[in-house]
Amino acid sequence: HSLGMYRNLKKLQDENNSYQMSFCTENDYYRAIENKDIDKNNVRFVCSFFRMEFILVLDSKFKISSYTELLNLILERATGNSENYLKIGLLNSNNSSYYDGIEILKLLKITDKTKGIKINSNYKSMRDLIYSMDRGDEDMIFITTTTKNPFLIDFLKTNFINIIGTDGIKDFLIKAKFPHV
Repeated sequence: HSLGMYRNLKKLQDENNSYQMSFCTENDYYRAIENKDIDKNNVRFVCSFFRMEFILVLDSKFKISSYTELLNLILERATGNSENYLKIGLLNSNNSSYYDGIEILKLLKITDKTKGIKINSNYKSMRDLIYSMDRGDEDMIFITTTTKNPFLIDFLKTNFINIIGTDGIKDFLIKAKFPHV
């Protein structure tokens, strides 16, 4: 049972090599080495997903289809009551999506101090995150996922959404932040 792909790498490091293989993304592997969460000499095998997508899923009521429109709405909400701030959900720090989402938001100059948006990063599973949007707890969610995510597919059976990938973020910024994608 996995509590997140990034955490899988830490388990490989911390569990006295009792685990020999785990799923993760290439970004996870290189980030974990860079952050010194793992010693590449202690990790025996790493299987990496080769096709993952960065996806910002938005409630369709916002009619937003670009990061420019999103940033404009955040600016608009920043001048009002914090109860009207947009709410974005992320998986917690045990998951790849958390790190990817934080980096994508930073490229857009969005942090936890940005007025107009609240970042909630305490979801432990993809299912919990997607269901939070279904309940209306979040206006949008960021996920790093395969295109056939079963929870997202199930969500789409009863909901309409808008999706923003990385379009609108300069390619050189994406390549600088995610050189292994």
